[in-house]
Amino acid sequence: MTAQAAVVIVGGGFSGTVTAMRLARHTTIPLRITVLEKEPGTMFGGLAYGWDVTTWDHMLNIQAGRITLFRERAEDFLIWANGEADRAHWPDRWRYRRFEISTVVPRRIFKQYLQERLDTAVQESGGLVELEIRYGRVTALAGQRGQHVLNYIDHANGSVNTIHAGSVVLATGHLPPQTPPFLEVANGHPGYLADQYVPSAQQWFAELNQDAEVIVWGSALSAFDAVVSLVHHGYRGRITICSRGGNMHDTYPADHQHDIWQVRRPPFLDKQVLTAQDVVVGVEREFQHLKDTIPGARRLTQAVFAERVMKAWEPYVVELAARLDPAQVTWLLDRYKSLIVTNRTSTVPEIGDVVRERMVDYPGAPAMIRQVATPVDGVGVKDGRFVVTFGDGKVLCADYMVNAMGNRADYRVSHNELWSKLVGHGDGRLVAAHPVTGRGIEVTEDGRPVAPCGTPASGVFCVGPMRQGDEITRRGRLGAFVFSIGTLRNQCFEVAAAVLHHLMTEDGAGVEQLEPRHAQLYAKAQAWVQEDLDETVRDYLTGSDPAGRRASWHDAERRVSAAVVSMSIEADVSEQTVRALFRAAWRQLEIDVIHGICDIRKLSTWQGETFQSMALRQGDTAGGDATTRHASGTPEMQDDSLATHTVDMAAAQ
Repeated sequence: MTAQAAVVIVGGGFSGTVTAMRLARHTTIPLRITVLEKEPGTMFGGLAYGWDVTTWDHMLNIQAGRITLFRERAEDFLIWANGEADRAHWPDRWRYRRFEISTVVPRRIFKQYLQERLDTAVQESGGLVELEIRYGRVTALAGQRGQHVLNYIDHANGSVNTIHAGSVVLATGHLPPQTPPFLEVANGHPGYLADQYVPSAQQWFAELNQDAEVIVWGSALSAFDAVVSLVHHGYRGRITICSRGGNMHDTYPADHQHDIWQVRRPPFLDKQVLTAQDVVVGVEREFQHLKDTIPGARRLTQAVFAERVMKAWEPYVVELAARLDPAQVTWLLDRYKSLIVTNRTSTVPEIGDVVRERMVDYPGAPAMIRQVATPVDGVGVKDGRFVVTFGDGKVLCADYMVNAMGNRADYRVSHNELWSKLVGHGDGRLVAAHPVTGRGIEVTEDGRPVAPCGTPASGVFCVGPMRQGDEITRRGRLGAFVFSIGTLRNQCFEVAAAVLHHLMTEDGAGVEQLEPRHAQLYAKAQAWVQEDLDETVRDYLTGSDPAGRRASWHDAERRVSAAVVSMSIEADVSEQTVRALFRAAWRQLEIDVIHGICDIRKLSTWQGETFQSMALRQGDTAGGDATTRHASGTPEMQDDSLATHTVDMAAAQ
């Protein structure tokens, strides 16, 4: 293959950046990667980590030891943050901070990590990769003569442009926030913030009357983000958090450790015919049974107990989704959404305490935040202020309102031009909404969107929140774990491998389409690589010393070059051809080794010796290090898998 293969990634947030990085890291063919992001302020960070939409007080709700971009290198973020990151623009609070496994991380730092790791992958591709970043809003995607054609509106000048690609990755991130009907009256009002994750939102927070009344709609993590923004900008007035059910995330204890339990299969699943009501009653009974029988369960907070049980139940969520009628699955997810979301995960103290501590009255410091858990009758505007009437007849007035209700999940009513055309309604749909959960779209295991007729797309792949329904039904994930860092990290790796396979096979450069003579040479190259490079590749992927890793890699390149010359002479084939075969075999070995190192079904072996030694060194000082521990005390990463940590469950069996 002489010409560059073209990949267009729609979206430059976390998923788009990590997918681009994986493509650059693993390609064996010349590759042009074009990332299309809506605007510069959200490139590399997206809505979650971009500098334009966060402050230095917005933290990741996960500790530093668990946010690596590499499945195979659990310690990578810590190595980068403590030895490679440019801290020139960091505030002093973070400029002189050493990051440990348990350290919380500002989202702005994570954005820098994303950007620098992508830059490094492109630089280390040896000239194979050309990365281009464009800013614009993609409005259409269609196939045309074996290529994919995308239309986008340029961010700078508003012109409509077209770009062609051999493969497309849709990494569009979250849909806009939900807007309940009672808030529609507030649209356009200067005191109403409909979306706190747009670049202009922080300026809105900064310009508020600091002593006014604010209502925050919603009580999950988005509400916590809104409070953090208000506090960051010096707000001193009353904040009222309103939600129908009143469910809020708890705060992890200071000594909290994530753990993974193995629990019995809930007895209600033994019924031949299941209904949604069976699930509701069965879950309540089983929760109580586990609390009564698991040793030490009653010493845990309700939030920690619920989180561990829900993690252990992931295999049974998959079973439920397969057995229940789709309408009942959707009803359960809708009816108990906030309960599921707030129980599946709590908040690190650096986030949760900002809210919880301001809900308490102190002498001379009355509570700043109150919570209202009552259905709303209506919202009106009088004399420029908002007037809210609740179902119990109470009335609340406020100067400002923030929508923190969470993002839309139904892609049939996405309020996004591209997805409206792809999913939408009618016979012209190209992509099917998720048929079981009503959340996201239907995709294959490798992330290809599925058409309403059941045919997977060719050359189009998806990473991110649009796959949340699939994460529920395929892996049993619930709450924020349908698009957590671990979940998306895995999706990006798998999709990058699938994209490269597609480009190579579709363009005739794949090993499946080699002529017999070259296929035999490729088999020999594979055998040589597996025998001679397996240990080197493992050391490179898991090593902690950058200089040592580079030295071992250069040594491997010298050995490969010698093998290429030898095979070229022996087979009377050009060195260029043989080198390409060796490179393909080498990259495939990398992918296979990564799968083996971090098989997420074998969680205890997920991270290598480097991470474990770091964890042991920090064990006495890490506090709530958010790692999982075996009975032996060895920490392990929790990478959102179905792997389990066995506890003494004799009484529960």
